[in-house]
Amino acid sequence: MRKGRVRLVLYIITALMACLVYRLYQIQVEQYEVFSSAAFRQRSRMTPVYHERGQIFDRNMIPFTDRTTEYVAVLQPAIFPRDRKVWETVADALKTSIEDFTNFSIYNASPVIYRIDEAQPGCLSKIR
Repeated sequence: MRKGRVRLVLYIITALMACLVYRLYQIQVEQYEVFSSAAFRQRSRMTPVYHERGQIFDRNMIPFTDRTTEYVAVLQPAIFPRDRKVWETVADALKTSIEDFTNFSIYNASPVIYRIDEAQPGCLSKIR
């Protein structure tokens, strides 16, 4: 009687472990692209940085700074997707070459800055 209960518990534990292993296989192998793209969308964002400040003058009204508005696109290589289609879209939007993105590494922590003209600020919104 006792051996039957032990076997039943072992079968249940084995079945639960098999279910767990199967689910992990689904998540890591079969649904890799779905979760990978979802994770990228979650950690990428458009961040508007707008701090228009006035000129600073000395007592003779000579400006200390030459303030101008400049638009830039900042790409973080560590979270940049490895999808060539995204590379083509970003390269087209930034008017650059796809080869600029081939050296992006997940271990590169420094962002890459691309200057864009004022007609382009919304061009990267279609990538999201």
